[in-house]
Amino acid sequence: MLTIFHAPGSRSMRIVWLAEELGIPYKAKIVSIRAPTPEFLAVSPMRALPAVEDGGAAMIESLAIMMYLAEKHGPTPLTLKYDEPDFARYLQFLVFAEGSLGLEINPMIRTRFMAPDEHKQNWYVGEAEKRLCAGLDFVAKALGARDFIAGNRFTMADIVIGHATGVGKMLLGERVPANLLAYADKLQARAAYQRAAAVK
Repeated sequence: MLTIFHAPGSRSMRIVWLAEELGIPYKAKIVSIRAPTPEFLAVSPMRALPAVEDGGAAMIESLAIMMYLAEKHGPTPLTLKYDEPDFARYLQFLVFAEGSLGLEINPMIRTRFMAPDEHKQNWYVGEAEKRLCAGLDFVAKALGARDFIAGNRFTMADIVIGHATGVGKMLLGERVPANLLAYADKLQARAAYQRAAAVK
């Protein structure tokens, strides 16, 4: 059975949410990166979340985990194929959530919750905040009035963009564009998201 090492509020939420959307049986093990268990460290020596173990396969890279699960348990409408009109858009936003938004979110989270007080306000955090605002604005313009980010249906790209938007709201408040906040709220109303959010 798939084991998901999970800390509520972290990016491991995306994996639990995906497992719920796919209907995959899984076991969630709640962990803390500050007080890691030996079992968690055996799978994730870098203390990275998410981390999964599946039949001897150990993975710590969130997008790789998502692609792995979609391939193993597919075919699924949660992915787009190369011959669908929005395939390039789907790939872009699937990666953008991690490669651009996550790139700015990570130092902001670490600084806010882990840095000594004298280091909580620094140049890099200010730059990361500006870049995160710009990235969310880019997504908001691309989303427009659409219900979903690509393919006119809910996909894994919505999971990662929706999660990043939620974290952005925590960090930036009302500076997140209104259409993006409404989009994230709709995604979080999904039954699979609600089940995932209840895993604690």
